Amino acid sequence: MAVFGGSGGAYVWADGSTQSMARPSMAIGEIAASVTLIGDRPISYDRIYRTQPWVAAAVHLLQRQVARLPIGTFIPTGDGESYNRRRTKDHGFASLLSTPADGRAPVDLKAEIMLDLAVQGNHLERIVRRTGSQEPIGLEKIDWRSVMPALSTDGMHVLAWRVTPIGGGATEVLMPEDVIHFRWPSPSGPIGVSPLQQLGVTIRSEDGAQRYADSAMRHGGMRGVAVRVDKEFAQDTVLHDTLREEILHKHSGPDRAHVPYIMGGVEAVEEMPTQSAVEVELIKLRQVNREEIAAVYGVPPVLIGDLSHATYSNVEKMHEMLYLTVLGPWLTLIEEQIAAQLVARYLPWQLEGVWCEWSLDAVMKGDVKGRMESYLIGLRAGALTINDIRRRENLPPFKNPLADEPLIQTNNVSPLSTIGNDTEGEPASKVPAAA
Repeated sequence: MAVFGGSGGAYVWADGSTQSMARPSMAIGEIAASVTLIGDRPISYDRIYRTQPWVAAAVHLLQRQVARLPIGTFIPTGDGESYNRRRTKDHGFASLLSTPADGRAPVDLKAEIMLDLAVQGNHLERIVRRTGSQEPIGLEKIDWRSVMPALSTDGMHVLAWRVTPIGGGATEVLMPEDVIHFRWPSPSGPIGVSPLQQLGVTIRSEDGAQRYADSAMRHGGMRGVAVRVDKEFAQDTVLHDTLREEILHKHSGPDRAHVPYIMGGVEAVEEMPTQSAVEVELIKLRQVNREEIAAVYGVPPVLIGDLSHATYSNVEKMHEMLYLTVLGPWLTLIEEQIAAQLVARYLPWQLEGVWCEWSLDAVMKGDVKGRMESYLIGLRAGALTINDIRRRENLPPFKNPLADEPLIQTNNVSPLSTIGNDTEGEPASKVPAAA
């Protein structure tokens, strides 16, 4: 633990030394966490996520699909190569991921990481260590809204994190090794960029379209109107300009759409007979907004509920694309930042070579026929054993040890241990059956 001291922006390290650094800044750290909507109103990323349905749809797709995926922990065996490995459930690293904190399930950890990354562009986890030891035993979420980074003078490195509780309380300073900071790299420093910052114009137009539609519904859906004035009034340029300004001031904009009014000097007010150009364009605009939101989050529009171009075949292909193309980079991000900021900083785990890895088996299984065909190919190629297949199908393995041996093609398929023995080349029916 260390503290900020002095007015010169120095940082006091645990050994008493100091290092010059930039003062924490909203501009430098990009922690403002808001965009400016119509009327110059700053709206937080958190509120945008809560109120914009298409943003929420894209975020939910990423968050919930990541949260459902199992993540396992592995240690190398044999010569230490990654392909000689064993999954472990009793290792300290496995225990940390399975129970990050009291009452906090793995699904909570995965969902909160992905939600913050999709909304704020960053996520911070405090590493809880065993008393009197550096061994990590838990993870606690830090509200990103309460965080302010203390950056180096060049603005490219985080020297410390200042955490001030949202509800009030003492400010705490955490060192980089005390946390895991999940984020994509930014061109301007170590703080990630929220996708919502990149969607500023889209969010503003979508917000305006929603408020226009809401105003139309609240005021009875009244169409736009045309104002006709008498000749005497029309010839008075001052009154004419005053009327125009009054109409623009009181009755223009999405929040005042379809509001009826009464004004002096008006001969007649007539309802426009057809749908206004504004309404026609808003329908197109909202479609474009959906597509832009989907594009920035990298998700196919079909998967967030935009079925305007959906067919049976492309929906099926989009499901495959979701895990291989859309979620793949996010899963790699989380895996490798855990490895770099948690495992690599605790020497015993680093020496053991322990790592975590997502499993896509459950979601990529496909239908029964497709699975069985792929299993048959793997069995014939020696990539899978009979018991491998049974485990993937949640069936108990055969006790016969031959069921754990790969099969290869001779004249027929046979276990490796029988090659060169009396059973070589015999029909498979004469090879001892797995039972």
